Amino acid sequence: MNKELLKFQLSKEAMNKIQGGTMQICHCGGETRTFPAMGDSYFELAVVADEECKDKGWACTPIKA
Repeated sequence: MNKELLKFQLSKEAMNKIQGGTMQICHCGGETRTFPAMGDSYFELAVVADEECKDKGWACTPIKA
């Protein structure tokens, strides 16, 4: 059974695409607080970052593995 499961293993890059993007570390403008978000586009990141930061603005940087 172990050999059968090995056939279905995906690379980390392929898994990120399935999850909806790259893990990124984000922070709110003027604050040192950071939080993780998944996404590759502004719109994907904004779903989490807008809720976390409200009207303070935010910036994200991809986490390199």
